[in-house]
Amino acid sequence: MADKINWQEHTAPGKNKSRWQRLGGWAGHLTKIIFCLVFVFIAFYYLVWPQIQVNYFYKTTQCLILSKQLQPLSKHVKNSGFQARFLAFYEVNNKIYNSWANDILNTIYTNPDAYQAVADQFKTGDYYMCWYDPKHPEKLVLKRGWDHMSIIFFVLTLIVALTSVTRFYRWLHQRKQT
Repeated sequence: MADKINWQEHTAPGKNKSRWQRLGGWAGHLTKIIFCLVFVFIAFYYLVWPQIQVNYFYKTTQCLILSKQLQPLSKHVKNSGFQARFLAFYEVNNKIYNSWANDILNTIYTNPDAYQAVADQFKTGDYYMCWYDPKHPEKLVLKRGWDHMSIIFFVLTLIVALTSVTRFYRWLHQRKQT
């Protein structure tokens, strides 16, 4: 007479798996977590941190707009987009600076009409409020603010990372119970 097979014992998580298969669970979860955390760090460092710096740490000064231009992003790629840049004259700690400035969001315009709308906000020869980095006064921005899309993108990457950590915790907890 054949022995009955206990299917619950036979198919329990972690049973009848080689050491490498069991390790794959750990490695898979940890790889996902590390990847997500690196991605969150990169998103924060490149999308959110510059906005925090400008909005909270940059100092205010008056600047004179000397020139404005529409700079193509690439000379080799046609229709790659444009960036509005303004040559500004300003003084910080009794030292005079001439710097090219743009908005903190580094907005890329694919349509020259959109650039013109921004360029029309600043007239050559007029004074405007601008903000400079106190550690590097040659860094200047003409517009501050928040790019809501980059904030949303960062929050979504943070949610994915937290979900990955939560799944790992649940997987670890289930494994301890079996």
